[in-house]
Amino acid sequence: MEWSVGHSTPAGKRGKTEIPQNVFRQTKKIGTAIVRLLEAIILLCPKLFSYGA
Repeated sequence: MEWSVGHSTPAGKRGKTEIPQNVFRQTKKIGTAIVRLLEAIILLCPKLFSYGA
């Protein structure tokens, strides 16, 4: 049994939970784009997000 990353786990290859780097990068880009979009909406329409006013 080997425990280092990229090798077999006790559960075999089925237990491998690594995320490919390209998928991680794409997910990060999408997350950043969503945050920027929300920031733009808040700046353009602040009344939508003001409570009790």
